[in-house]
Amino acid sequence: INFAARTFPPGVTAANTGEGVVVGIVDSGIDGGHPAFLGRKDDATKSRIHSVWNMWESGGDSPFKRSGEKAAYRSMAFGREHVGHDEVVAVRDQGSHGTHVAGIAAGRAYDATWPGGMAPAATIVVASVGDHGGFVNDVVAGVKYCFQKATELGLPCVVNISLGTERHSHDGTDPLSIGLTQLVSEN
Repeated sequence: INFAARTFPPGVTAANTGEGVVVGIVDSGIDGGHPAFLGRKDDATKSRIHSVWNMWESGGDSPFKRSGEKAAYRSMAFGREHVGHDEVVAVRDQGSHGTHVAGIAAGRAYDATWPGGMAPAATIVVASVGDHGGFVNDVVAGVKYCFQKATELGLPCVVNISLGTERHSHDGTDPLSIGLTQLVSEN
């Protein structure tokens, strides 16, 4: 995209790297050990991935349980949450699509072949959808998870949902569109 050579409107500079913003990814997951997601401001060897919620994964604590059963996480009482560098670098994307879109949104340059994404200094939060409560419920829960993490971090949040589906009417009246509109309006 040649980000460095772009012309920006007055008051906007190319230094906008996403620092101080959460980029939420609701998709197939993320490869937590990928070099595009390393490089926090305080430690260049640490992951910028704050947390990953694998809705489909068993054998660990859900966001609800891990939060100490906070009300904000009540609808997230399934799957497994990974938080912190050691946990997130061990997470693997189930389909690689989530890693791909996360790289475009918030990956950093890591060699001569990859110039980095749009917000290479952003904090990343990932919700890897499964089919626990049905597609619509899982996507809405994933967005809610990203917003909740951003709220706890005191940061604004943008969420990327790149899951293609023909499961709705495409006119804003379907349950997914209504659920997402309501969630965004609340946040």
